[in-house]
Parts: sequence; C-alpha cells; structure tokens
Amino acid sequence: MFSSEDQKMNGGWRPRTVLFLMFCLPLFAQNSTVLDRYLAEGLQNNVVIRQRLISYDKAVKALEIAKSLWLPSVSLFSTYSHGEGGRAIAIPVGDLMNPVYSTLNQLLSRDIFPQIDNVKEGFFPLRFYDTRVRTTMPFLNPEIGYNRDITEAKLRITEHETNIFKLDLIREIKTAYWNHLTAVEAINIHIAAQKLAGEAKRVAESLLANGKGLPLHVLRAESEIQSIEATLAQARADSQKAAWYVNFLLNRDLNTPVEVDSVKLPADLTEIEVVPPTERDEVLLLRSVQGINRSLLELNRSDWIPRISGMLDLGLQNSDWAVNRESFYYFFGIELELPLFEGFRSLRRIESAELDLKSSELDLKQTENALKLAAATSVNELKTAFTNYKTAESLLKTAASYARLAEKAWNEGAGTFIETVDARAQLSIAGLNANICKFRVLTALAEYERHNPKTRPAK
Repeated sequence: MFSSEDQKMNGGWRPRTVLFLMFCLPLFAQNSTVLDRYLAEGLQNNVVIRQRLISYDKAVKALEIAKSLWLPSVSLFSTYSHGEGGRAIAIPVGDLMNPVYSTLNQLLSRDIFPQIDNVKEGFFPLRFYDTRVRTTMPFLNPEIGYNRDITEAKLRITEHETNIFKLDLIREIKTAYWNHLTAVEAINIHIAAQKLAGEAKRVAESLLANGKGLPLHVLRAESEIQSIEATLAQARADSQKAAWYVNFLLNRDLNTPVEVDSVKLPADLTEIEVVPPTERDEVLLLRSVQGINRSLLELNRSDWIPRISGMLDLGLQNSDWAVNRESFYYFFGIELELPLFEGFRSLRRIESAELDLKSSELDLKQTENALKLAAATSVNELKTAFTNYKTAESLLKTAASYARLAEKAWNEGAGTFIETVDARAQLSIAGLNANICKFRVLTALAEYERHNPKTRPAK
C-alpha cells in the first residue's frame, strides 16, 4: 500500500480525468450560430453565385425582349440624294411635239407654240429627299410564341442551376466546418491526454525518487508523452488545413481565424424518412429542358402555318426641300410567307426534335431514380451515424469509468502502472471516436438536408 503522501500525489489525476471528459463529451448548449453566419457569408461572397445571378438577370432581359416581339416596331428613315451624269434615257419630246406645234402655228398664223428640244433624263435624282416613319408589326408568327416559351424555360433553368449550386455550397461549407471542429476537438482531447500522461510521469518520477517505483514506469510515461505530441502535431496540421478550406469556401483570406462554436444534435434521428424528389431543383431543371424540347418540336411542326406581317410608311418626299400638299404620302403593305418545299428539311427537323424530347424524358427518369437512391442512402447513413454516435458515447462513459477504476486501484496499490497507461489510452481512443462519430452525424445530416432540401429533422 502507498503512503498517504503518495495517494495525495496520485489524487491529482481525478480532476484531470474530469477535464478530459469535458473535452470529449459534446457541447450541446445551442445550435451553431457561427455556422449560420458562415453560410450567409459564403452565399454572399461566392464568385460563381455572383456570375450565375448575372446570368439570371440576362435571362430576364432576354425574356422581356422575347415578349416585346409582338409589339409594333416604329422607325424613322430619311434620305437625301443628288446626282448628275452617268446613264441617261432619251425622251424624244421634240420629235413628238414639234410637228404638232408647227401645224398649230400655221393654222393660227401666229408663232404661239415654240419648237422644243429632245430631253435626256438621268437616272440619278436631283436634290431629292425622302423622310418617312415606318411601322411594322407581326400579325401571325408562331415562332414568336414558341421562342418566348423557350426563353422562359431557359430563365427557369438558370434559376434552378443557381439553387443547385447554392445547396451544394451549403453542404460543402457545413462539411468543411464540421471537419474543422472535429480537428479542434481532437486537439483538445490530445492536450487533455498529454496532461494526464505528464501527471503520470510526475507521479512515476516521485515514486522512483522515494524508492517505491521503477525506472521503466518513467520511460513508459515519456514514451506515451512523445507519442501524444506526435499525434497532437498531426491534429493541429489537420485543423489548419480544415480552416484553410473553410476560408476558401467563404472566399476570404486563408489565414483568417475560423471561430469555434458549440453545436447541438437533433434529439432523435430515427424517424426521418425519404422525401420524394418531385420538387427537387434537379428534377425541375430537367422538366424545363423537356419543355424546351417540346416547344422546339411544336415550332418545327408549325412550318405549315403562314407568317403574316404588316408594314405602313407615313412620310413626305420632294426636291429642293420643298414641302407642299403633294409631298405627303403613305404606303401600306401586308406580307405573307409560307414555305412550300425545302427538300424535306422541315420533316428532318421534326424527327430530330422528337428524338431530343425522348432523350430528355429518359434523362428525367434516370435523374429521378438517382435522386431517390441518393436520398435513401443519405437517410440510411444518417441513421447509422447517429446509432454509432450513441454507441461511441456509451463506450466513452465506459472508458471513463475504467480509467477511474484503474486510477483508484493504482492509488490503493492494487493495480499496475501498465493498467493505468492502458486505461488512459482507451480513454483517449474512446474520446476521439466519440468526437469523430458526433461530427459524422453532423456531416451525414448535411448530406441528408442536401438530398431532402424541403425537410428538416425536428430539433
């Protein structure tokens, strides 16, 4: 049996064991407000999301343009032209009129009608202007309606792509943050184990100095401390890498400190179910693609429908900038376009559009099946992770009890030093395992929420 002085020295282990358990057991005081802030920051600062929002705004403008094609277009045209020389047309006015004038002068015995020369009129206008307002408007054109539908579908596709990327980014930030907290808590566990090993070394050295211990106990304690230091260095490196990745996802300086926050697991994860993927953005995106292919098919089938449009010019024209009653004019026209034969190209376009539509339907079915599989897998992995966490929690409590009993036996002289070393090792392993299992639950929960974005387990 050890003396009361030895037992007093050994009694210093008990508070440190409690301290170790404080680092190992989860801190479930509150939800992670830090993570919520990081999620908002990541969504706001992400460059890809900014680019996709610009694409969305461009798609909105394209839709507005497509809708405006049914409205009339009004344009102002004005030309002024003058030219001389070049080709000319001869007009034999003199040859035609001079005999008539001569006969009239003879009959009247007076030279009333003079002789005139033939005229050469050039093709170029002389000081001629033409100013008009032209209004054009489609009366019947299926392309405008189908193009509007296609543009609307492209807008929805851009929106769904943005939502998909946001959900992926949220999952990535959550996973990175949980990995960082895993490494941070692993550091704390190793530090607590290091303190326990240091205390064991101190006690072994004290016993050896009093002639009641063995040198191998001191060497064994030193070896344990060195092993913990190596593991601690690796844990710190893992924590640094995890912090860098969090900062990378938040689009900020890599060396920015990452805050550590307490987290709270849901009370029970055994009742979660798979949510049908009918309203997932991936499914809605492919439905929009399917809608585009359907609109293209209908557009190709509409070749037999005539395209009818109208045109109206209101303007004035004259020479030398003269403006009078005769200067004003209007010009109205209706145009009809109906393809009669195009070498069966229209038929081939219809067949190609039908194949595209069938392909998009198969893609939609395949994606729905894949999403169902991913959702079911995420539920199973979450339940498994939660069960493993409960088991690890129980093992941690068992390891803590074993460590206390080994400590007590060592204090009372009924146990060996090796048993205390083994108890500390098991406590460290159990603490690390519980820490890993806890954050595996959170990572699995992030994966579940990614595949079931419309649901959240009860807190």
